[in-house]
Amino acid sequence: MNTDLAIIGGGPVGLSAALALQHPARRITVIEAGNLERPESGGLNARSIALAASSVQIFRALGIWSQIESEAAPIRHIHVSARGRWGITRLDAADYDLEALGYVVESTALGRCLFDAAAASPLVEIEQEAEFENLSQRDSVAIDYRKQGEPASCRHGWRWSPTARVRPRAVRSASALASSITARRWLFATSK
Repeated sequence: MNTDLAIIGGGPVGLSAALALQHPARRITVIEAGNLERPESGGLNARSIALAASSVQIFRALGIWSQIESEAAPIRHIHVSARGRWGITRLDAADYDLEALGYVVESTALGRCLFDAAAASPLVEIEQEAEFENLSQRDSVAIDYRKQGEPASCRHGWRWSPTARVRPRAVRSASALASSITARRWLFATSK
């Protein structure tokens, strides 16, 4: 499969990047290990995320803030101090003529809003339940991955053979936790 940009990781960073980078002349593929339509509940996914005012501006520019805002709670007051230490800082949104200093949203709600927007875009393709296998860059960039639940054969007695390959012009890892590509995680680009 050919694409202009492959994003490895379909969490908030990967989906936001896909939405921000979409353009009629650019095809984007997001490769995600999990199933974004059935997010896991509990564990790390049960946490909430604080969105800074700059993140809200980005989501407004992407046209998806109204969906996220309905799931978010405004941060109107911030109190920063350390017990037993000198000093205190208090911030109030009204002091800066702001509705809020930021917002808090559950990560599953944020993920659902971002997934719905990306899935609705004809310019973004989302490959779910796709286990990243390899990133190579010779004459062009190639990403090998195996869809979960698909049979795979052994190669050289120790490695799974990929069932899918994407050939993007550029690649971005949206997760610093993708250990097999951490050393090369920011951007790979090839000339056409």
